[in-house]
Amino acid sequence: MPSNVEEFTWVTDHRLDVPDPDGAMTDRARMALVDHMSAATDRPGRRLPWLIGATAVAAAAAGAVVLAGGLGAGSAVRGSGSATPVVSLAQQAVRPSFVLLHVAGRAAQTPALPGNATLVKRSSDVVTPGRAPTVLTGYDLYQDNGDYYYGQTFAALRSAARDPSPSDAYGAPFGQIIAAAAASADLTPTQAADKLLAADPHPTPKVGQVDTTQGKPFTWTQAAVDRDLDGIEWEAISAALEGGAGKPQVRAGALRAAAAMPNTTVTSTTDNGLPVVEVTWHEGPGQYVESLTVDSQTGVLVLAHNGGSPTGVTSTTTYDVTRVTAPSLTAAH
Repeated sequence: MPSNVEEFTWVTDHRLDVPDPDGAMTDRARMALVDHMSAATDRPGRRLPWLIGATAVAAAAAGAVVLAGGLGAGSAVRGSGSATPVVSLAQQAVRPSFVLLHVAGRAAQTPALPGNATLVKRSSDVVTPGRAPTVLTGYDLYQDNGDYYYGQTFAALRSAARDPSPSDAYGAPFGQIIAAAAASADLTPTQAADKLLAADPHPTPKVGQVDTTQGKPFTWTQAAVDRDLDGIEWEAISAALEGGAGKPQVRAGALRAAAAMPNTTVTSTTDNGLPVVEVTWHEGPGQYVESLTVDSQTGVLVLAHNGGSPTGVTSTTTYDVTRVTAPSLTAAH
């Protein structure tokens, strides 16, 4: 799943040098990352909860985690204060990207592949100024029933899928996000964006609300609230494109939602000779950006990139997507 550069930096700094961590160590790593993410509020945070599971396991250097989909709404990571759910981007309406709408149309026409799960092998290259580059690899399994499994190695993933232990269980709304994207394949871009937001509602602060950021008061302006809402939408689109990478209707719905995203640029380019489309979200008002690159014919996620943070850390993640049959994880034909 596309991850924020601050979490990658933390993983690099706190990676445990152990050959074979057990379930308890995985839990400790996960909770340490939760604590870090709750405290790190350089920019008012919004993180989908499944980011905690997969990234924390990477910090533990091995192991696996299962996230059961459909267990309720996610929660934003932010300071204290009252909040009001916001589930519409209509107030930030922009002209939809015709490039993305064309890719969404082509994605919807690609044939559905057999199997009951999507296997995603990903490799993240993290570059931190003054340090040697770090490479984080992992395997994600998104089952069609909404369950999610992660393993740093393919063997660990298959073990978790076949026999998940209680210590691996972690709830997240994968099912709602992917189902909402699939149901959005024929909707207008704004309707698709609203449907993805509604599938994983986050509390959004009111204008004038005061929270604490790095020990200092932060007053929410309308622009800040809009950026927070954009971030929630972007995370949902990212999750749908990765988790539903093996399902045409999911990709189509996610891309239609992306076509309505404010503060984005869309570029047609190539990657290793393959025609692709890059969607870049500019968080503003700083230089921080996140981008997703998809195959221009199928809409399958190819790359994700984060950069422009004050720390200078950048990350680029490559994806290899296949359909498999769980729990054996044999390739589906």
